[in-house]
Amino acid sequence: MDTTPATEPSEKRVPVTTPLIVVASLIVIVAGLRAAAGFLVPIISAILLTLILAPGVVFLTRKRMPKGLAIGLVTLLVIAVGAGVGIVVGDSLVGFTRELPARVRGLEEVKARLFDMLVRIGVQVPTEDNPLDSALDTQRIMGLFTQILGAVRSLVANGFIIVMLVVFGLLQIGRTRAMVDQALGPDSKVHDVLARYSGEVFEYLRVKSLMSLGTGICVGIALTILGIDYAVLWGLLAFLLNFIPNIGSLIAAVPPVALGLLDYGLGRAIAVAACIIAINMTFSNFLEPRLMGRSFGISPWMVFVALLFWAYVLGPVGMILAIPLTVALKLGLEMSDRTKWLAALMA
Repeated sequence: MDTTPATEPSEKRVPVTTPLIVVASLIVIVAGLRAAAGFLVPIISAILLTLILAPGVVFLTRKRMPKGLAIGLVTLLVIAVGAGVGIVVGDSLVGFTRELPARVRGLEEVKARLFDMLVRIGVQVPTEDNPLDSALDTQRIMGLFTQILGAVRSLVANGFIIVMLVVFGLLQIGRTRAMVDQALGPDSKVHDVLARYSGEVFEYLRVKSLMSLGTGICVGIALTILGIDYAVLWGLLAFLLNFIPNIGSLIAAVPPVALGLLDYGLGRAIAVAACIIAINMTFSNFLEPRLMGRSFGISPWMVFVALLFWAYVLGPVGMILAIPLTVALKLGLEMSDRTKWLAALMA
Protein backbone atom coordinates (compact mmCIF):
# COMPACT_ATOMS: atom_id res chain seq x y z
CA MET A 1 0.00 0.00 0.00
CA ASP A 2 1.38 3.40 -1.02
CA THR A 3 1.81 5.60 2.06
CA THR A 4 3.01 8.65 0.15
CA PRO A 5 0.86 11.59 1.26
CA ALA A 6 -1.38 13.05 -1.39
CA THR A 7 -0.12 16.23 -2.88
CA GLU A 8 -2.39 19.18 -2.07
CA PRO A 9 -3.53 21.19 -5.04
CA SER A 10 -1.29 24.15 -5.54
CA GLU A 11 -2.84 27.55 -4.91
CA LYS A 12 -3.31 29.83 -7.86
CA ARG A 13 -0.77 32.56 -7.49
CA VAL A 14 -0.76 35.94 -9.17
CA PRO A 15 2.59 36.57 -10.84
CA VAL A 16 4.59 39.32 -9.22
CA THR A 17 4.87 41.10 -12.55
CA THR A 18 1.09 41.47 -12.99
CA PRO A 19 0.61 44.44 -10.61
CA LEU A 20 3.65 46.12 -12.13
CA ILE A 21 2.21 45.70 -15.62
CA VAL A 22 -1.14 47.14 -14.46
CA VAL A 23 0.55 50.17 -12.86
CA ALA A 24 2.74 50.74 -15.90
CA SER A 25 -0.29 50.49 -18.19
CA LEU A 26 -2.21 53.05 -16.09
CA ILE A 27 0.75 55.45 -16.21
CA VAL A 28 0.94 55.12 -20.00
CA ILE A 29 -2.85 55.65 -20.32
CA VAL A 30 -2.82 58.75 -18.10
CA ALA A 31 0.18 60.16 -19.99
CA GLY A 32 -1.61 59.53 -23.29
CA LEU A 33 -4.81 61.21 -22.07
CA ARG A 34 -2.81 64.21 -20.87
CA ALA A 35 -0.97 64.49 -24.18
CA ALA A 36 -4.29 64.32 -26.07
CA ALA A 37 -6.12 66.79 -23.78
CA GLY A 38 -6.51 69.39 -26.51
CA PHE A 39 -8.18 66.78 -28.70
CA LEU A 40 -10.31 65.17 -25.99
CA VAL A 41 -11.77 68.24 -24.25
CA PRO A 42 -13.97 69.34 -27.21
CA ILE A 43 -15.18 65.76 -27.71
CA ILE A 44 -16.08 65.24 -24.05
CA SER A 45 -17.73 68.67 -23.89
CA ALA A 46 -19.77 67.82 -26.99
CA ILE A 47 -20.89 64.49 -25.51
CA LEU A 48 -22.10 66.15 -22.32
CA LEU A 49 -23.79 68.95 -24.26
CA THR A 50 -25.51 66.30 -26.40
CA LEU A 51 -26.88 64.68 -23.23
CA ILE A 52 -28.30 68.06 -22.18
CA LEU A 53 -29.89 68.81 -25.56
CA ALA A 54 -31.13 65.30 -26.44
CA PRO A 55 -34.39 65.57 -24.39
CA GLY A 56 -35.28 68.73 -26.34
CA VAL A 57 -34.92 66.89 -29.65
CA VAL A 58 -36.94 63.94 -28.31
CA PHE A 59 -39.67 66.31 -27.12
CA LEU A 60 -39.94 67.99 -30.53
CA THR A 61 -40.00 64.68 -32.42
CA ARG A 62 -42.81 63.44 -30.16
CA LYS A 63 -44.77 66.53 -31.26
CA ARG A 64 -44.57 65.12 -34.81
CA MET A 65 -41.75 67.40 -35.90
CA PRO A 66 -39.27 65.75 -38.32
CA LYS A 67 -36.07 64.73 -36.59
CA GLY A 68 -33.88 66.75 -38.96
CA LEU A 69 -35.89 69.91 -38.34
CA ALA A 70 -35.84 69.36 -34.56
CA ILE A 71 -32.05 68.95 -34.57
CA GLY A 72 -31.75 72.04 -36.78
CA LEU A 73 -33.82 74.19 -34.41
CA VAL A 74 -31.89 73.01 -31.34
CA THR A 75 -28.58 73.54 -33.15
CA LEU A 76 -29.55 77.06 -34.27
CA LEU A 77 -30.48 77.91 -30.68
CA VAL A 78 -27.09 76.67 -29.45
CA ILE A 79 -25.26 78.60 -32.19
CA ALA A 80 -27.18 81.80 -31.46
CA VAL A 81 -26.51 81.61 -27.72
CA GLY A 82 -22.89 80.55 -28.26
CA ALA A 83 -22.23 83.33 -30.79
CA GLY A 84 -23.72 85.98 -28.52
CA VAL A 85 -21.74 84.79 -25.51
CA GLY A 86 -18.59 84.40 -27.63
CA ILE A 87 -18.76 87.99 -28.93
CA VAL A 88 -19.33 89.51 -25.48
CA VAL A 89 -16.79 87.28 -23.75
CA GLY A 90 -14.23 87.80 -26.53
CA ASP A 91 -14.38 91.58 -26.12
CA SER A 92 -14.15 91.25 -22.33
CA LEU A 93 -11.19 88.88 -22.55
CA VAL A 94 -9.31 91.24 -24.87
CA GLY A 95 -9.96 94.22 -22.61
CA PHE A 96 -9.09 92.41 -19.39
CA THR A 97 -5.92 90.91 -20.89
CA ARG A 98 -4.84 94.39 -22.01
CA GLU A 99 -5.37 95.78 -18.51
CA LEU A 100 -3.80 92.83 -16.69
CA PRO A 101 -0.30 94.36 -16.15
CA ALA A 102 -1.84 97.50 -14.63
CA ARG A 103 -4.09 95.36 -12.42
CA VAL A 104 -1.04 93.42 -11.20
CA ARG A 105 0.71 96.65 -10.27
CA GLY A 106 -2.41 97.80 -8.46
CA LEU A 107 -2.53 94.58 -6.44
CA GLU A 108 1.13 95.04 -5.51
CA GLU A 109 0.34 98.53 -4.19
CA VAL A 110 -2.62 97.19 -2.19
CA LYS A 111 -0.41 94.47 -0.72
CA ALA A 112 2.24 97.04 0.24
CA ARG A 113 -0.39 99.22 1.97
CA LEU A 114 -1.68 96.16 3.83
CA PHE A 115 1.80 95.36 5.16
CA ASP A 116 2.33 99.00 6.19
CA MET A 117 -0.99 98.96 8.10
CA LEU A 118 0.04 95.75 9.91
CA VAL A 119 3.35 97.33 10.92
CA ARG A 120 1.58 100.46 12.23
CA ILE A 121 -0.72 98.44 14.48
CA GLY A 122 2.25 96.54 15.91
CA VAL A 123 2.12 93.30 13.92
CA GLN A 124 5.57 91.98 13.13
CA VAL A 125 5.86 91.26 9.41
CA PRO A 126 8.93 89.12 8.60
CA THR A 127 10.99 90.41 5.69
CA GLU A 128 12.01 86.91 4.58
CA ASP A 129 9.89 83.77 4.17
CA ASN A 130 6.73 85.75 4.79
CA PRO A 131 3.77 83.33 4.46
CA LEU A 132 1.33 86.21 3.92
CA ASP A 133 3.50 87.55 1.11
CA SER A 134 3.52 84.09 -0.49
CA ALA A 135 -0.25 83.74 -0.13
CA LEU A 136 -0.76 87.16 -1.78
CA ASP A 137 1.74 86.54 -4.58
CA THR A 138 0.10 88.54 -7.36
CA GLN A 139 2.05 86.85 -10.13
CA ARG A 140 0.87 83.44 -8.97
CA ILE A 141 -2.73 84.60 -8.56
CA MET A 142 -2.83 86.27 -11.97
CA GLY A 143 -1.13 83.24 -13.50
CA LEU A 144 -3.98 81.07 -12.18
CA PHE A 145 -6.62 83.39 -13.62
CA THR A 146 -4.76 83.58 -16.92
CA GLN A 147 -4.92 79.78 -17.14
CA ILE A 148 -8.63 79.72 -16.31
CA LEU A 149 -9.46 82.49 -18.78
CA GLY A 150 -7.28 80.74 -21.36
CA ALA A 151 -9.38 77.61 -20.89
CA VAL A 152 -12.55 79.68 -21.38
CA ARG A 153 -11.03 81.22 -24.53
CA SER A 154 -10.15 77.74 -25.80
CA LEU A 155 -13.74 76.53 -25.32
CA VAL A 156 -15.05 79.56 -27.20
CA ALA A 157 -12.50 79.03 -29.98
CA ASN A 158 -13.51 75.36 -30.29
CA GLY A 159 -17.19 76.29 -30.41
CA PHE A 160 -17.60 75.36 -34.10
CA ILE A 161 -16.05 71.92 -33.58
CA ILE A 162 -18.20 71.30 -30.49
CA VAL A 163 -21.38 72.32 -32.34
CA MET A 164 -20.61 69.98 -35.25
CA LEU A 165 -19.96 67.10 -32.84
CA VAL A 166 -23.22 67.85 -31.04
CA VAL A 167 -25.13 67.74 -34.34
CA PHE A 168 -23.68 64.32 -35.19
CA GLY A 169 -24.38 63.18 -31.63
CA LEU A 170 -28.02 64.24 -31.86
CA LEU A 171 -28.35 62.36 -35.17
CA GLN A 172 -27.44 59.18 -33.27
CA ILE A 173 -30.42 59.47 -30.90
CA GLY A 174 -32.32 56.18 -30.93
CA ARG A 175 -29.50 54.25 -32.60
CA THR A 176 -27.31 53.63 -29.57
CA ARG A 177 -28.92 50.29 -28.62
CA ALA A 178 -28.63 48.94 -32.18
CA MET A 179 -24.98 50.00 -32.37
CA VAL A 180 -24.16 48.29 -29.04
CA ASP A 181 -26.04 45.14 -30.09
CA GLN A 182 -24.10 44.98 -33.30
CA ALA A 183 -20.75 45.56 -31.63
CA LEU A 184 -21.07 43.60 -28.35
CA GLY A 185 -24.21 41.47 -28.65
CA PRO A 186 -27.73 41.91 -27.25
CA ASP A 187 -26.83 40.53 -23.80
CA SER A 188 -24.05 43.03 -23.11
CA LYS A 189 -24.01 44.82 -19.78
CA VAL A 190 -23.21 48.02 -21.64
CA HIS A 191 -26.94 48.65 -22.16
CA ASP A 192 -27.57 48.88 -18.42
CA VAL A 193 -24.47 50.99 -17.85
CA LEU A 194 -25.38 53.43 -20.64
CA ALA A 195 -28.96 53.68 -19.36
CA ARG A 196 -27.77 54.37 -15.80
CA TYR A 197 -25.10 56.81 -16.91
CA SER A 198 -27.33 58.78 -19.26
CA GLY A 199 -30.07 58.96 -16.62
CA GLU A 200 -27.82 59.92 -13.70
CA VAL A 201 -25.57 62.30 -15.60
CA PHE A 202 -28.49 63.97 -17.39
CA GLU A 203 -30.18 64.63 -14.06
CA TYR A 204 -26.92 66.03 -12.68
CA LEU A 205 -26.27 68.18 -15.75
CA ARG A 206 -29.87 69.41 -15.89
CA VAL A 207 -29.97 70.57 -12.28
CA LYS A 208 -26.36 71.78 -12.24
CA SER A 209 -26.83 73.70 -15.48
CA LEU A 210 -29.95 75.43 -14.17
CA MET A 211 -28.28 76.29 -10.86
CA SER A 212 -25.10 77.46 -12.58
CA LEU A 213 -27.08 79.54 -15.07
CA GLY A 214 -29.03 81.17 -12.26
CA THR A 215 -25.79 81.80 -10.35
CA GLY A 216 -24.06 83.32 -13.37
CA ILE A 217 -27.00 85.60 -14.28
CA CYS A 218 -27.43 86.82 -10.69
CA VAL A 219 -23.68 87.40 -10.27
CA GLY A 220 -23.54 89.34 -13.54
CA ILE A 221 -26.52 91.53 -12.56
CA ALA A 222 -25.16 92.15 -9.04
CA LEU A 223 -21.72 93.11 -10.36
CA THR A 224 -23.26 95.43 -12.95
CA ILE A 225 -25.24 97.20 -10.22
CA LEU A 226 -22.08 97.47 -8.10
CA GLY A 227 -20.14 98.95 -11.03
CA ILE A 228 -17.55 96.17 -11.41
CA ASP A 229 -15.82 96.08 -14.78
CA TYR A 230 -16.40 93.06 -17.08
CA ALA A 231 -19.46 91.91 -15.13
CA VAL A 232 -20.59 89.66 -18.00
CA LEU A 233 -17.21 87.90 -18.05
CA TRP A 234 -17.32 87.25 -14.31
CA GLY A 235 -20.91 86.06 -14.61
CA LEU A 236 -19.84 83.55 -17.27
CA LEU A 237 -16.91 82.51 -15.10
CA ALA A 238 -19.30 81.99 -12.16
CA PHE A 239 -21.52 79.87 -14.42
CA LEU A 240 -18.64 77.65 -15.58
CA LEU A 241 -16.82 77.31 -12.27
CA ASN A 242 -20.04 76.48 -10.43
CA PHE A 243 -19.70 73.05 -12.05
CA ILE A 244 -16.57 72.57 -9.90
CA PRO A 245 -17.78 71.30 -6.50
CA ASN A 246 -16.87 73.18 -3.33
CA ILE A 247 -14.07 75.40 -4.64
CA GLY A 248 -15.36 76.63 -8.00
CA SER A 249 -17.52 79.43 -6.61
CA LEU A 250 -14.64 80.61 -4.39
CA ILE A 251 -12.27 80.84 -7.37
CA ALA A 252 -14.87 82.68 -9.44
CA ALA A 253 -15.37 85.25 -6.66
CA VAL A 254 -11.74 86.36 -6.44
CA PRO A 255 -11.45 88.49 -9.66
CA PRO A 256 -14.52 90.69 -9.07
CA VAL A 257 -13.65 91.12 -5.39
CA ALA A 258 -10.10 92.12 -6.38
CA LEU A 259 -11.42 94.59 -8.96
CA GLY A 260 -13.81 96.05 -6.38
CA LEU A 261 -10.89 96.51 -3.99
CA LEU A 262 -8.67 98.11 -6.64
CA ASP A 263 -11.25 100.43 -8.17
CA TYR A 264 -13.45 101.42 -5.21
CA GLY A 265 -11.81 100.33 -1.97
CA LEU A 266 -12.45 97.86 0.84
CA GLY A 267 -16.15 98.67 1.29
CA ARG A 268 -17.08 97.82 -2.29
CA ALA A 269 -14.96 94.66 -2.17
CA ILE A 270 -16.85 93.52 0.95
CA ALA A 271 -20.17 94.30 -0.77
CA VAL A 272 -19.14 92.25 -3.84
CA ALA A 273 -18.05 89.32 -1.65
CA ALA A 274 -21.29 89.46 0.37
CA CYS A 275 -23.45 89.44 -2.79
CA ILE A 276 -21.57 86.52 -4.35
CA ILE A 277 -21.68 84.51 -1.11
CA ALA A 278 -25.43 85.12 -0.75
CA ILE A 279 -26.08 84.10 -4.38
CA ASN A 280 -24.00 80.92 -4.11
CA MET A 281 -25.56 79.92 -0.79
CA THR A 282 -29.05 80.39 -2.25
CA PHE A 283 -28.41 78.28 -5.36
CA SER A 284 -25.77 75.75 -4.26
CA ASN A 285 -26.67 75.18 -0.61
CA PHE A 286 -30.44 75.68 -0.64
CA LEU A 287 -31.98 75.05 -4.08
CA GLU A 288 -29.57 72.54 -5.61
CA PRO A 289 -29.78 69.82 -2.89
CA ARG A 290 -33.58 69.95 -3.04
CA LEU A 291 -33.70 69.67 -6.82
CA MET A 292 -30.93 67.09 -7.15
CA GLY A 293 -32.63 64.76 -4.71
CA ARG A 294 -29.78 62.25 -4.58
CA SER A 295 -26.05 61.90 -4.95
CA PHE A 296 -23.97 59.66 -7.21
CA GLY A 297 -22.51 57.58 -4.40
CA ILE A 298 -19.12 59.32 -4.62
CA SER A 299 -17.50 60.32 -1.35
CA PRO A 300 -16.40 63.94 -0.78
CA TRP A 301 -12.80 62.70 -0.52
CA MET A 302 -13.13 61.07 -3.93
CA VAL A 303 -14.65 64.25 -5.39
CA PHE A 304 -11.59 66.20 -4.30
CA VAL A 305 -9.22 63.55 -5.70
CA ALA A 306 -11.21 63.56 -8.97
CA LEU A 307 -10.85 67.34 -9.25
CA LEU A 308 -7.08 67.11 -8.86
CA PHE A 309 -6.75 64.12 -11.21
CA TRP A 310 -8.84 65.47 -14.09
CA ALA A 311 -7.29 68.94 -13.74
CA TYR A 312 -3.88 67.27 -14.10
CA VAL A 313 -4.99 65.21 -17.12
CA LEU A 314 -7.19 67.70 -19.02
CA GLY A 315 -6.16 71.05 -17.62
CA PRO A 316 -8.49 73.58 -15.92
CA VAL A 317 -11.50 72.38 -17.96
CA GLY A 318 -10.97 68.94 -16.41
CA MET A 319 -12.21 70.31 -13.09
CA ILE A 320 -15.52 71.25 -14.75
CA LEU A 321 -15.80 67.79 -16.33
CA ALA A 322 -14.58 65.91 -13.24
CA ILE A 323 -17.93 64.72 -11.85
CA PRO A 324 -19.41 63.33 -15.12
CA LEU A 325 -16.10 61.63 -15.97
CA THR A 326 -15.76 60.14 -12.48
CA VAL A 327 -19.33 58.82 -12.60
CA ALA A 328 -18.55 57.19 -15.96
CA LEU A 329 -15.40 55.63 -14.51
CA LYS A 330 -17.27 54.33 -11.45
CA LEU A 331 -20.04 52.75 -13.55
CA GLY A 332 -17.44 51.21 -15.84
CA LEU A 333 -15.62 49.64 -12.89
CA GLU A 334 -18.91 48.20 -11.62
CA MET A 335 -19.36 46.23 -14.85
CA SER A 336 -16.68 43.66 -14.00
CA ASP A 337 -16.49 41.47 -10.91
CA ARG A 338 -12.72 41.96 -10.91
CA THR A 339 -12.99 45.76 -10.60
CA LYS A 340 -16.10 46.16 -8.44
CA TRP A 341 -13.92 46.60 -5.38
CA LEU A 342 -12.38 49.71 -6.97
CA ALA A 343 -15.85 51.17 -7.56
CA ALA A 344 -16.69 50.43 -3.91
CA LEU A 345 -13.64 52.41 -2.79
CA MET A 346 -15.01 55.46 -4.60
CA ALA A 347 -18.26 55.43 -2.60
